[in-house]
Amino acid sequence: MALIGKVALVTGAGQGLGKGFSDILLKNGAKVALLDINENIGENTRADFGKGYGEDRVCFFTCDVASVEQLEDAFQKTIERFGRINIMSNNAGILNETNWEKMVAVNLNAVIRGTYLALQHMKKDTGGEGGVIVNTASLAGLGFLLTVPVYTATKHGVVGFTRAVAGASEESGYGVRINALCPGLVKTALLDSTSERHGQFAHLSHLSKEVVKKCGILEVPVVAEGFLQLVMDEGKNGAVMKITHEGAVYVDSVMALSGKVALVTGAGQGLGKGFSDILLKNGAKVALLDINETVGKSAKADFDKEYGEDRTIFLTCDVTSDEQLKDAFQKTIERFGRIHIMSNNAGIMDETNWEKMVAINLNAVIQGTYLALQHMKKDTGGEGGVIVNIASMAGD
Repeated sequence: MALIGKVALVTGAGQGLGKGFSDILLKNGAKVALLDINENIGENTRADFGKGYGEDRVCFFTCDVASVEQLEDAFQKTIERFGRINIMSNNAGILNETNWEKMVAVNLNAVIRGTYLALQHMKKDTGGEGGVIVNTASLAGLGFLLTVPVYTATKHGVVGFTRAVAGASEESGYGVRINALCPGLVKTALLDSTSERHGQFAHLSHLSKEVVKKCGILEVPVVAEGFLQLVMDEGKNGAVMKITHEGAVYVDSVMALSGKVALVTGAGQGLGKGFSDILLKNGAKVALLDINETVGKSAKADFDKEYGEDRTIFLTCDVTSDEQLKDAFQKTIERFGRIHIMSNNAGIMDETNWEKMVAINLNAVIQGTYLALQHMKKDTGGEGGVIVNIASMAGD
């Protein structure tokens, strides 16, 4: 996303990460509305940015993000000042286990409300220009911190909400990407105040000091670079970026399945049917492959009733036949246009016919993986994807 002329709204923008995010947006040509509950800090930041980037590029609004009225008013004033909103950073956050209800209100509820308000102004079906929303979570949103369980819960909520609403936005055609940023410990005022805000578990505060000693502390500009990447990379929606001293990496444990195409072998019954069912339930289209035509067609009929006839295709396929397996891939591409997910699931257990068992349980998995790579890999025009090969506890 080219940022010149784009309009961003950043919460908690007076200091710390919010100030860092605002700075890097302004540096790359955006206009920024700074929101912060602390008027003095917010005005000072606005003044600094005004000198550095021009008074016409930045404005400040005092805003308690936990207040519905104040947050809605800030959006309205931003529209009045700059005409539109293209980027939203739900960054404001606190750490105070002794006042955990307020922490939930600021760290989670305000992120949800800010996201919905941003969607309202950005989504293309109501005249918006599309855009991107980045929600600030934490490494605590991917794991947990013993001393701050409610803080941990709010950050897990931010990650889960971001992933889900990103898929809903894509399915709805809103043209708005929504991503989450999960930095480690950052050198901000939030870090400075943690030791005195552990509430119920203040007696474990020494563990926080051990975490700081073990993980170290990130500088704001390092995290701001990751934030900018989430803003500018138009291929990322529902992405979660983790930032540590080892660098910034995407956490791809969840793939948004809406509109994705899967091919599942041994799909007529058992695990294969179960895998197909959960893929369909989460929005994917599925090519069902099975050597048994009767059970395969029966599974497709069941799925058609539940999910619609356009979501599945059944192909009779003996996975030990290179020709049949290649043909199944080709027919899936012809029907659905692409493949994102491959489940090499077909398998038998027959020690009396071990050569056939090797052909199905191992050789066909290898062949299926190579065929899937051929169609998915990005260097030959594919869209990337995931392959899951079914083994067993006997394989461990």
